[in-house]
Amino acid sequence: WLTTTHHSGLQRSRNSEISSHIDERYPRGEVIGSSGKIGSFILNSINSPVVPIVEESNNHQYPQCQPAAATPRGVSPGCLSPGNTPLYACIPSSAIEAVWDATVPHRRKDLVFL
Repeated sequence: WLTTTHHSGLQRSRNSEISSHIDERYPRGEVIGSSGKIGSFILNSINSPVVPIVEESNNHQYPQCQPAAATPRGVSPGCLSPGNTPLYACIPSSAIEAVWDATVPHRRKDLVFL
């Protein structure tokens, strides 16, 4: 019953609501298994160079947001990035259960297995 124009307007307003709650200084996702062939390819493909942002009012530098962060071993997947951002799991099938168990419970819905 919604027209295409109306639906796209609703989608745009919803996307702006979501993006307004994400702090630009934090990564917008994580790559689990970033030292492997697929993980390193994904991490290098989606990350852009960091360019410092200088806030003119106090001359303080903030790093530019990275699209994704590499999740180091021993760190729970999902704790480095805000909720509702992807957790790219570039892992062998034998490690799926271990990664699932190690992931912060409220972030399991964000797992993307590659």
